[in-house]
Amino acid sequence: MRRPFVGLVASLLFLSEISIADTPQRMTAVLVEAHSIPKCYGLDCPPWPVPEDIYVCFQAGNSFYVGMYFPWPVPWATEGKRLLALEGKPVEIVVTDKHVKVVGHRINLRLRRVHRESRFRTAACADG
Repeated sequence: MRRPFVGLVASLLFLSEISIADTPQRMTAVLVEAHSIPKCYGLDCPPWPVPEDIYVCFQAGNSFYVGMYFPWPVPWATEGKRLLALEGKPVEIVVTDKHVKVVGHRINLRLRRVHRESRFRTAACADG
């Protein structure tokens, strides 16, 4: 009876150690480039203002991270404009395999992480 309980406790402690080690950390990065791409053109658009898709590139140390923000086509999805205003400034990011999360004062965005995006002028951003 005691043996399975000890095994359960030991495995839970081991798994918690692994999850703590795999938790992504916040880092300070500079927003190197930001581009906005219209979601629709002319008669293709709905009768209300539609937010644009945003592509951004961050530099943290010697590493470059590229992310895309695709807001819902509703007029109140305006956080992407705040991200465009931060170009050239330091921001806090959390990087995972699939996302780049931008965290800061008045901004909290989860971007889809991409590699090899040709929209950027900086070669390191284009290679992602």
